Amino acid sequence: MKSIAPAAALKLITAKTAMMIDVREADEYDYENIPGSLLQSLSFFDAELFPDLKDKTLIIMCKAGMRSAAVIKQLEEVGYSDIYNLEGGIVAWEEAKFETEGKKYEALDYQI
Repeated sequence: MKSIAPAAALKLITAKTAMMIDVREADEYDYENIPGSLLQSLSFFDAELFPDLKDKTLIIMCKAGMRSAAVIKQLEEVGYSDIYNLEGGIVAWEEAKFETEGKKYEALDYQI
């Protein structure tokens, strides 16, 4: 399995030569995600039903890299080859101070 560092992944995504696939659950994605990423939750994932993106470079990500590894294995079994696991997942992405979006950043309403 090939892996890619967050900085290298950002370059590919910015150049529009790769697509980020987020395999976390919907609530995790809604809370915080990488702009432009496509949600394909592992709990509902079926490689046979995955959109035909074999002509694209895919970067698969989760929180830290374990769930994405499971999805990569499934995709490789149905013929995908240009796939990378985002090293450290969204945790490493955040540590690199790269852009994220989601409900985490919405203003909180406090009552006193």
